[in-house]
Amino acid sequence: MAVGDIQKYFEENKDKVSRDVLVEQLRKNGYPESEIQQALTLLGQLDVKGLVSVVDQSAAGKIGRFIGGFLTSVFSIFIGNLIGGLFSYFIYSLGRRSSPYLLSGSLFGPLIGIAGSLFVYFRFRYRSPYFARGALVGLILLVVVAISFIIFIFYAFRGLRFF
Repeated sequence: MAVGDIQKYFEENKDKVSRDVLVEQLRKNGYPESEIQQALTLLGQLDVKGLVSVVDQSAAGKIGRFIGGFLTSVFSIFIGNLIGGLFSYFIYSLGRRSSPYLLSGSLFGPLIGIAGSLFVYFRFRYRSPYFARGALVGLILLVVVAISFIIFIFYAFRGLRFF
């Protein structure tokens, strides 16, 4: 019955005050968040940003979601590199050792991982911003580490005339 009352309240006051003010007044009057969200859903006025306030906003919850996003990004890049490595191994086992397919397999893997991390970021940036930020930080950190490793290898082996 409370959901019906909330819907009626929104219908009566939607022209007088904004939806956010109405939601805050309902929260102050002790209406449960789930019933407010259900009424907004039934009215068709719920947007994705409205769901963010339902999620636990404690420091531990934020840190946990950030770490979860970071680990998801790392896992995405690991899986991408695994796919690229398997592709390169398959091409190498066919006897095409100097094939450009080896290079494409080496580049294909990280690109899959980067695309996966960016997908996670854009998918969760409104629903769970801390999760999305963790994924973005994971992506940036791994790209910086990869570039640093390439620079290190270049300078470490420049005397051996590999390059």
